[in-house]
Amino acid sequence: MTTRLDIDGARQALRNLGSGPVDASVLARYRELPVLLRRTGLIATLATVLSRGSRSGTGPAYTAVADALAVVIAVALHRPAGSTPADLLVALTEAGPADYIAAARRADHMLLWLKRLAEARHHATPGKPRTTQASAVEPTTEDA
Repeated sequence: MTTRLDIDGARQALRNLGSGPVDASVLARYRELPVLLRRTGLIATLATVLSRGSRSGTGPAYTAVADALAVVIAVALHRPAGSTPADLLVALTEAGPADYIAAARRADHMLLWLKRLAEARHHATPGKPRTTQASAVEPTTEDA
């Protein structure tokens, strides 16, 4: 059965997010990832995510992203499920252009959906005030 890449990306991003609320600091990191991928490439992005996974605070979020990237990269490179991100980093350096591009496209879809879903979850947190565009505009005295 063939599925669309964006649907696969959304599915993997949703698995990565889990069911809890998304912290503002984690959301800020997730927002950076699609840009990082497009500016530096998949190898550099995976290496960055792996290096940041060892930090405290947002480290667990980066570790989860590395694991999610590993899933989509393994599919694109025809590697066994459960391949580690570090192993796939090496595999990416040995991949041919077609496989590398396929892995980068899958990663791009997943990271975009991760950002979108994290934003939605963050803004839908119960108890957090929501501002609509209409209520954010202050009336002016120029209209009088």
